[in-house]
Amino acid sequence: MGKTLENLTFDTTTKARQEALTNRDAVRYYNLCNQAGIKPEVPDLYEQGAFEQEKLDGNNRITKRRARLKYPERYDDLLDYHNSNKVNIEQPTSDDITKMRRGLINIMGYIKLKIAKREKVLIGDAKPSRIIEVYRDCIIRAKSIQP
Repeated sequence: MGKTLENLTFDTTTKARQEALTNRDAVRYYNLCNQAGIKPEVPDLYEQGAFEQEKLDGNNRITKRRARLKYPERYDDLLDYHNSNKVNIEQPTSDDITKMRRGLINIMGYIKLKIAKREKVLIGDAKPSRIIEVYRDCIIRAKSIQP
């Protein structure tokens, strides 16, 4: 059985922490100090480990979010489309709404939009406010899965 943070005893934790300190393994040192509940001997290495661990945790969250989506690459493409066409979602003009419709149809593959609990309407017949709402939600989700 490999050594993980969960199955280390206090003695082996101390030994592993000293080894991480010697090897300058910041993330492992940070985690072992936290597990043992002790004040770090080298605060700089500890802080570096905290920073790197936070970065790892953030990347894991993004990876999990991306995995939950059926077509994450569509969100990437929509975000690129949004940025290259300078679509204004805060105060959209009719030109912006046309770009939003085009993005939802061509990139996201949407044909219909839900307007009520069991009612859907073709995207071309949807009200501008619904187009804006759906497009804005897609952009927010697209930004949340970017590394």
